[in-house]
Amino acid sequence: MFYFSKLNKKRGVCFLKKQIPLILFASHLYAQSAPLPPHWSYPTLEAPKKTNSKVKLSAYPQAKTLGHQKPLSFPIYSHGIAFELGQIFLIGELKKKYQDNLGGQLHYHYQVSDLFGFQMSLGYSAHPANLNTSHEKFSNTSLLTGMRLNLSWYDKINPHILGGLGFYRPCKSNPSINHSAYVFGLHLGPGIDLALSKYLFFGAALNFNFMFGKQKNEVHLGGSYANFFLRLGATL
Repeated sequence: MFYFSKLNKKRGVCFLKKQIPLILFASHLYAQSAPLPPHWSYPTLEAPKKTNSKVKLSAYPQAKTLGHQKPLSFPIYSHGIAFELGQIFLIGELKKKYQDNLGGQLHYHYQVSDLFGFQMSLGYSAHPANLNTSHEKFSNTSLLTGMRLNLSWYDKINPHILGGLGFYRPCKSNPSINHSAYVFGLHLGPGIDLALSKYLFFGAALNFNFMFGKQKNEVHLGGSYANFFLRLGATL
């Protein structure tokens, strides 16, 4: 009797050992199919998302470029119109015969980039003769075109250089006769602008003009002069 009870116990242990893997597998299937409580969830692995390697600096305000900010009155692709008024200084032969006088011009510029800009101006000045008894007069109309080279941006101050080509109409006249001609020339000079607000600016410029001479009825039309202008303008 004791022998048979011992034999049945060994057989029961062997049977349980064989059934353990099946029991574990069945419990696993049941756990997968059974609904989970709302606050439970299986951990999942997601593939890493592809991101753009280029980082936009606008998303990081602290990653701004160091240095001075460009004034608000001179944004790229903007149009500027200014009225200029100042002194005209005649040079050479013109200085010997005629007096310096005030002149004015209308100035336009287009900002192409932070460094370069296009500029154009239309001006006029009239100069009486040095001798009070003479009624002769010299006048000049100019149409200047060229490039503006910005040297730097310091706070709201912008020093620059203006230079390019010009078309001139010098005229020498007296009560009896009038001599005028259209001539070609060059102009070059420094300038500086100050941004007063988002749309207004104030500046000054010194410009040297060299007119290529032309003879007309034995009268020489041409010469050189310099102008120093103050300007007040607006950006559109």
